[in-house]
Amino acid sequence: HESFLREFNGSHRYIIDYLLDEVLKRQPAAVRNFLSQTSILKRFNASLCKALTEDAHAAETLAQLEQANLFLIPLDDQRGWYRYHHLFADVLRAGLDEKSEQSANHRAAAWFEEQNLLPEALSYRLSGKDTVQAARLLRMLAVDLLKNGELQSLLSWLQALPEAVIQADIELVSYKALAMLLTGSILEAQEYAVRAYHQHTQQFPHSSTG
Repeated sequence: HESFLREFNGSHRYIIDYLLDEVLKRQPAAVRNFLSQTSILKRFNASLCKALTEDAHAAETLAQLEQANLFLIPLDDQRGWYRYHHLFADVLRAGLDEKSEQSANHRAAAWFEEQNLLPEALSYRLSGKDTVQAARLLRMLAVDLLKNGELQSLLSWLQALPEAVIQADIELVSYKALAMLLTGSILEAQEYAVRAYHQHTQQFPHSSTG
């Protein structure tokens, strides 16, 4: 069964038809709405689902979904965290319009930031195309990433942001220069270092002569 499912994804017509016709359409409207709104989540618990759906009974809904074996996979022994089977999640997300998906990503990002889970918050900001907030979170994370030697992670986050956002932020330009230098990309590091210097002198025109 598992090997069969691994060979498919949400683009396969017959699997989609089965899931939609045999599973989703049999669910009450409230459950379908709950599933749709939470489909963007890579992992979730009752509190996070409540934040996304504004459903005060999110914990009970999750318990019902698990009891009904609706492609819900527990991630810990306490049944606190869950995820959807990837195929089911693909089908659920396919039913979301762009505005709803963006709103769900923003709510998820806000919840993860409240829990001080900043990397996950940053991921959802990027998914929701909220580059201003994503840049803010990356500035908060960058120093620790550098201290911990997580240079590739830092570069991946920087590369996920539009270049225009990086260029407009002297901190991010400086972090990118340093991360590239430490990973051996010397020429690219020099380019970003020069940009950071010019931005600094533009903001503080007398500092270079002091």
